[in-house]
This record gives sequence, structure tokens and C-alpha cells, in this order.
Amino acid sequence: MIESVRAAFTLPDLRRRILYTIGMLIIYRLLANIPVPGVDLQAWLLFTSQRTGNSVVDFLDLLSGGAVSNFSVMAMGVYPYITASIIIQLLTPIIPQFEELQSEGESGRNKLNRYTYYLTVPLAFLQATGFEFQALIQVLNYLLRWALPFEAPLRQFMDTEVESECKLLAALKEPKSRGRSA
Repeated sequence: MIESVRAAFTLPDLRRRILYTIGMLIIYRLLANIPVPGVDLQAWLLFTSQRTGNSVVDFLDLLSGGAVSNFSVMAMGVYPYITASIIIQLLTPIIPQFEELQSEGESGRNKLNRYTYYLTVPLAFLQATGFEFQALIQVLNYLLRWALPFEAPLRQFMDTEVESECKLLAALKEPKSRGRSA
């Protein structure tokens, strides 16, 4: 095994690719620890530390290498690029210019790839904005569950788990003499 790694580093092109990949992994891991600016990180950590009903957050955190739990700038990963690529592929049969570019060969595919890159930036912005708003709504929902009084007018919007906890707490507050018969 050591001989194959040593042999891989003797080829200049392969060595450059391996070092580039290792460098990108290091950069990704460093950026995965930088939180998104403007986010209350304490509230987010409080929310993600629950681990009760956050299976989606846990799954995304697993796929992103911990970037979601840190609410990192790298939390989206390659999703915006993949989405842009799918959109360009779906638009190719609809837009004649894209179809011509695809049939041109290598130069046409390079132009379509460039369009994909151009589409990735606004999609990343939209997805990041949506990601931040979704996280904000989830954190606020969690905080409002416990901050609102039980008779609050927003009680109808709370989920069934919180309603059952509210009923249990209300039952515990009732005087014990009501339930006993002498």
C-alpha cells in the first residue's frame, strides 16, 4: 500500500490532483467551523442540542460533515450547484439556444457549464436565505412553546406534543381535592 501511494506521488499530474483534493478537504473543514453572520448561535445550539424531533437536522448534519450543527457557511454544500445543473438540463430541450449549445460538442458543453456556474450563485443566495429563515422559524417555534402562557391565543397553532404537555401541566395545576371523593 505504501508503495502504491509512493508511486502515485511520482506522477506529477496525479500528485497535483491528490494534493488539490486534500487541500479542498482541509479548506472545507476549516470553513465548516465558521458560523453564518447574523445568526444567534446560542439559540441555534440550544435548538440542535434537543435531539428529540430533529431527525432531518441530524441527517443534514451528517451529510454536511457537521456544518449544519455549527450553522456554517458551508452548510449547503454542493446543493446549489446540483440544483442549477438540474435546471439547465431541464431547460435544454425547451430553449433552442441551449439545445444548439449541447449539440456543438465540447465548446457548447463548456458554455452550458458556465451558465450552470452563473445560475449557482443566485440559487446559493436563495437557498441560504431560505435556510436561515427556516432555522429562525424553528428556533422561534421552540422558544415560543415554552414562553407563551397556556391560555395564549396561538395555542391552536402548537403541535400535538406541546398541546399534550400543556394539558398535563394544566391537570397538575388543578387542586387535588377535586378528583377525590370523601
